[in-house]
Amino acid sequence: RQWYTTWLNKNLRQYDFYAAQRVDRFVTNSQVVAKRMRKFYRRAVEVIPPPVTVQGRGEAGGQYYLYVGPLTRDQQVDLAVDACTQLNLPLWVVGAGNDMERLQRIAGPTIRFLGAVPEAERVQLYAQAKALLFPCSHADFAITPVEAMGAGIPVIASKLSGMREVILDYRTGLLFEEATVESLRGAIAKFESLRFSSQACIERAEEFAESVFASKLEWFIAQSLDDHRLVPPINS
Repeated sequence: RQWYTTWLNKNLRQYDFYAAQRVDRFVTNSQVVAKRMRKFYRRAVEVIPPPVTVQGRGEAGGQYYLYVGPLTRDQQVDLAVDACTQLNLPLWVVGAGNDMERLQRIAGPTIRFLGAVPEAERVQLYAQAKALLFPCSHADFAITPVEAMGAGIPVIASKLSGMREVILDYRTGLLFEEATVESLRGAIAKFESLRFSSQACIERAEEFAESVFASKLEWFIAQSLDDHRLVPPINS
């Protein structure tokens, strides 16, 4: 059984590699993914971040920290819950998932679980939030942090994730070094002593707006068509 799995994985990797060589051009959503594709496929990769609806107005409040997203183990929400519990700081958790009961058990009295909240109501949540916490260390790209910045809210995110391409450290938020409670707790404590410009957050978010995505995608398609026209027909 083990030899078969090894043989199968090896042959699937080889097939995947050779199949990738038949692709004309690659495009992906982040530099993190592009790096993996260059490593395994040995091909050039264009990066076009996905479109985000940007509110383009608002500013950070001072009532609570905010988490918005799935409540699953892979999202590492427990880092945010533990860190805010230990610091005795308010954290409002928005979302649902199979890890909710465990998170509620480890949460202290400053943690509030709101469940699933309609997208239209997030504007009011952002309006009173100090910052959005994005603890997941392996995300390639995430819409919510950009959405929060578009409402003038800074973001505290893992430096190990693709958010390091999005968050401008000490300008539109903070990046914490390790996927540990201690590292996130230190970033939150540091954040408490700093001030961030809501306008800087909004301007950064606008770099990922739907109009920017459309422009980049149109350019990519035009370039791809130009390259295709330059290739002579097989029978010529």
